[in-house]
Amino acid sequence: MKKTSKFWFLIIDCNWLYLGFLLDFLIFLKNIFLPPALLVIRLDAIGDYVLFRNFLAEIKKDEKYKKWRLVLAGNSAWKSLAEKFDSPFVSKFIWIDRKKFRANHLYQLIIALEIKWLGAKIAIDPTLSRVYMSDCLVGVSRGKRRIGSAGYAHNISAVDKTAGDSYYHELIPIDKNKTFDFEQNKNFWETFLEKKLETKLEFDLPEKKPASALKYGKYAVLFPGAQSLGRRWSPENYARVAKFIEEKYRLNIIICGGPEDRETADKIISLASGKNIISLAGRTGLPQFLEMIAGAEFIITNDSCAMHLSAAVKTPTICVAYGGFFGRFTECPEEIFSRIWYAYPPEVESQIAHPEILREKFKIESGLDMNSIKAEKVIALFQEKYRPLN
Repeated sequence: MKKTSKFWFLIIDCNWLYLGFLLDFLIFLKNIFLPPALLVIRLDAIGDYVLFRNFLAEIKKDEKYKKWRLVLAGNSAWKSLAEKFDSPFVSKFIWIDRKKFRANHLYQLIIALEIKWLGAKIAIDPTLSRVYMSDCLVGVSRGKRRIGSAGYAHNISAVDKTAGDSYYHELIPIDKNKTFDFEQNKNFWETFLEKKLETKLEFDLPEKKPASALKYGKYAVLFPGAQSLGRRWSPENYARVAKFIEEKYRLNIIICGGPEDRETADKIISLASGKNIISLAGRTGLPQFLEMIAGAEFIITNDSCAMHLSAAVKTPTICVAYGGFFGRFTECPEEIFSRIWYAYPPEVESQIAHPEILREKFKIESGLDMNSIKAEKVIALFQEKYRPLN
């Protein structure tokens, strides 16, 4: 965050002209007859949310916290998904637009006041890739117990991390024996709750193939979008895969994504020239997209939120991955989900038998060319792994 942005938090947190003392007193009066509040702050992307959300239920099931108010301050990008699936556990949501929060001082002030007004007894930021804006909100909360993750520092400067660390009473260390983020999240919540957990990566859908997906018959999903350009496989490659699957296996092909993926989806359809390939890019919200994945025979996706959503609903998946953050988001352990396979650039494939080398070499970005992954490799992987559903 910019230095000017930090200024707002100094104003909120200080007792200038005794206004801070007055606000604290009003918060105390407001909360006298309310259960204590436990605030969880999580502002990262959709995929990060998917790998974290199942632990919200564990908090509410815990004997110590089951009667507390559980408040989730989250990234508005995954609002629709969280409100649909996590409302049974969360007493209140506070939604934060990250872009607006970075740029608009008034918006920062409003969010900071809402966090402070909550009067949370415990404030937790379990974010693994630490960012200073989350640390600031923990500090503003003035929780009597403030807990964070020691986490990874690639998204935060040394100066901001030192300042951010000072807002916490406790930082839970990363488990060096684990790599995949779901396992790291599990380690965090086991440490906080002081017990072993048997949490599974899942969404509680009423049926495997929701009614909204039935009209598409048997289909495979393609998800050509990703957070950054370096993680996106070309439309030409996706078109070759789509054409092959449609012609050989007689599956309908559904291309999914956000509004920003419409042009890519249209290009795939044009290049594949198939009769049974349609685009839903920009035409479904996250809950509907999840239902489409759940009802699919198979999904082929870039390194994106889609691979975590598919793992959570147990849909067989091929992830075309660029190799970055190796082991954190790819290489899902079999005990979590065993039917996800990865196609990597040759530089990764050549060392796949030595994951410890790859984890060190590509622990952040890989810088590798996604399109060095040939369509023929993904087609061969699909032929090897696809088993028609009954």
